[in-house]
Amino acid sequence: MNAEVIILTGMSGAGKSTAVLAFEEMKYQCIENPPSDLLLSLFQHIHGQITKNKTVVIVSLFHAQKAIDAVKKVPGLKAKVICLIAKEMDLVSRYKLTRHLHPLQTEGFTLLQAIQRDQSLVESLRTQVDIMFDSTGFSVTQFRQQLMAMFSANQSHLTIGLVSFGFKHGIPLDADFVFDLRLLDNPYHQPSLKTLSGLDKPVIEFVQSQKMFQQLLHQALQYLQVAIPQLIKEERSFYEIAIGCTGGRHRSVVFAQALGEKLKAQYPLGILMIHRDIHKHTDQE
Repeated sequence: MNAEVIILTGMSGAGKSTAVLAFEEMKYQCIENPPSDLLLSLFQHIHGQITKNKTVVIVSLFHAQKAIDAVKKVPGLKAKVICLIAKEMDLVSRYKLTRHLHPLQTEGFTLLQAIQRDQSLVESLRTQVDIMFDSTGFSVTQFRQQLMAMFSANQSHLTIGLVSFGFKHGIPLDADFVFDLRLLDNPYHQPSLKTLSGLDKPVIEFVQSQKMFQQLLHQALQYLQVAIPQLIKEERSFYEIAIGCTGGRHRSVVFAQALGEKLKAQYPLGILMIHRDIHKHTDQE
């Protein structure tokens, strides 16, 4: 069996520190920010280890291309490149909340200029990245749960991630498939249901009573009946389905829950359920 290494990079503020803690919890060997001129020697050492520990090498976006080039020079070392991203305004909000400086701000860049420079580096790497992980809108707990579902050392089968979201809060950029529930009648416009969520029985009954709900659920299952065998054949460990409505509190939550229950009954899968926007209150759902 070939040695394996994960190269973890991404935009500053997109969650690398949280990711490192999650990987350490999963018993990965984490090596943070090695000098760029030692990357080749490091990958050769990882390949030569007698005990094949699972290793994550964390590099900045600035050194990511050097890491990718270096690992290609080590025959037999299998590498997976993960890039963490987040939307501009989410990153601004995180920096304002924590009162931390972006590393480039110490070099005279404004925060927005620093984020935009990160974005340009991400674009230059996009075709070489195996997993582009969008942390926009996720809490630390949700982010950790999704990483662990994707990379847990104990995982032996495919995990389907079902992420309910609101289109007005942004589509998860790392989704493999996006399903739109805005065609359904919206519980938000019912005074008795407006303040509830898709986990509450009255909302569930309202959404599931619509004929179109059952038709859309059937269509989603038909798609997955074709996709899942192929994903298993390809030895994919994680596949994310993003399910959206306007605000992410009602229709998408009901649908995600129902789809998850159907999948559990039909396949030996892991199901990761994340309701990204269920606690976000807006003037229009």
